[in-house]
Amino acid sequence: MRYLDKEKLKKLVTDRVATDIANGWVDNVALAVWQDGHEVLNAAFGNADERTVFNLASMTKPVTAVATLIAAERGLLSLDDPIENYYPAFADRMVAVRNEGGEVIGLEPAHRKITPRLLLCHSSGYPYGERLNTMNEEECRTLENAIAVCASIPLAFQPGESHGYSATVAWDVLVRIIEQVTGEDYQAFITRTIFEPCDMVDTAYTVSDEQWARMVTMHSRVDGKSVAVPTRKGWYNQYPSTHYLGCAGLFSTLSDYMKFALMLQNGGIYNGRRVMSERSVREMATPQLPPSVNPGAEPWGLGVRVIRGDEYGLLPAGSFGWSGAYGTHFWVDPENRITAVYMKNSMHDGGAGTHTAVNFERDVHDAWI
Repeated sequence: MRYLDKEKLKKLVTDRVATDIANGWVDNVALAVWQDGHEVLNAAFGNADERTVFNLASMTKPVTAVATLIAAERGLLSLDDPIENYYPAFADRMVAVRNEGGEVIGLEPAHRKITPRLLLCHSSGYPYGERLNTMNEEECRTLENAIAVCASIPLAFQPGESHGYSATVAWDVLVRIIEQVTGEDYQAFITRTIFEPCDMVDTAYTVSDEQWARMVTMHSRVDGKSVAVPTRKGWYNQYPSTHYLGCAGLFSTLSDYMKFALMLQNGGIYNGRRVMSERSVREMATPQLPPSVNPGAEPWGLGVRVIRGDEYGLLPAGSFGWSGAYGTHFWVDPENRITAVYMKNSMHDGGAGTHTAVNFERDVHDAWI
């Protein structure tokens, strides 16, 4: 186990964010790093603090993964059962056949059934899709309506034989399955099973007026300068907040999301309360597909990327986490007991590979003693 130099980390991060603010890359940032059960760094810049509310975007996906694993632990579903057992419209899936130019020239039957596991590790055959990007307001209005659209489109590849980032569909399907097997509203389920035991008081799809007053201003960058973008209340992209997306749509704070990440670091326990089993956390943080199907240093676990081997460099093997399109980013490093969360909301960059996420990882790496 390698320990962090607290003062060095603070200087590296402070200098980095100050430079990013000066260059218009960020405006309001909140971040924290814990090691071995102790807070090493908690810093905020601009008008942010640890209770500022951020749009998580795809950092919602790990929450959905935990919800799915909790439902599996309780015997309500199996990760390896066909999803048609829960939602018959997904039976007899067809897969698009493409020519060398990428044009769809026909359809063929799926070689295997889609399962919750394949949905969680981006190997279901449901990546991005033009049809989903053009859903009308009525199709987006409810989860049930959106699922009907999802069940009508061909798969992009054979399930389990490739991988492709499923931005929306896989996660909507998982949420719908959870609602069916629990008989409970999804937000109510994750509030009861995850947020309440983790003392996450500011994480939800719908925010109160008091929470809205703490909402960060959305940021963009134009001609090298920061620009504030109006934040629309009650919708995530084209989806209403009452359509509980498994892929995105949750709002949270640095304080709350760190509690979620610490629960994962502690093998499913937060503040003495068991949220999920240690076995489920290990499964979540294990690459799910063979290297021949999902090669490289960042394969998919269940709802998270997992660092494999030494090739990635900045994080040791076994680290896991994910990011959001607006720049939120987190990881858990079991080897060194490091848990890190970075919160910003920017329109101009985001995701696991954005420079703010990579540089935050680099600063933590360079602060090792």
